[in-house]
Amino acid sequence: MISPFVAAVVLGRYPSDPIIVALRERLETAEAVAMAKFNSGAPIEDRIRERSVIFAAVHIAAQAGVDTDWTVRVIKAQIEANKIAQHAFIDRWKGRPKLKHAPDLAQTIRPKLDSLTRTIVLGLRKHDRWPRSVLLEGPKDDAYRLAWYVATSPIVRVPEVPKRRVTTKVSVLNTISQRYQTQQTDRTLYSSIVFSIRF
Repeated sequence: MISPFVAAVVLGRYPSDPIIVALRERLETAEAVAMAKFNSGAPIEDRIRERSVIFAAVHIAAQAGVDTDWTVRVIKAQIEANKIAQHAFIDRWKGRPKLKHAPDLAQTIRPKLDSLTRTIVLGLRKHDRWPRSVLLEGPKDDAYRLAWYVATSPIVRVPEVPKRRVTTKVSVLNTISQRYQTQQTDRTLYSSIVFSIRF
């Protein structure tokens, strides 16, 4: 039987923690980022920008008294999640002409990303880990399914399970991840497989 809490989350009636809202809003910028990059032909990965985001997050964490190592793990997860969703959207648009009404990456999207990153870092002061129910609070578009799992993985409380079971599932995830990176596995299939794995 589904719990009232889970039912409330599914129906969108649960007042999410501000950090979960910020995680979701940050991830949802992936479509706009992908639109800008699709039109410009810019690569999805931008190492210089990524380093800048992480450096800024560490600075905010240090000033706020948040563990900087954990901050790096959380923000790196947000960056990777956003790139996964960007790949999903760009794959969806292959063969199309340039998209209309694509936002400006530098002037519009990145300031919003920086603001949400700050909210996320400051939100880390309040909790150690969040319940696995946050996995139900992600964006509904299939392009975000795997990305939301990645985005929330550093902050979700994982229950104790037999070591052998964890090792097996981590091995499966690693194998699929390697194939994903080399594009040997269809990304939609990859998302479905990983999302279905439960620790």
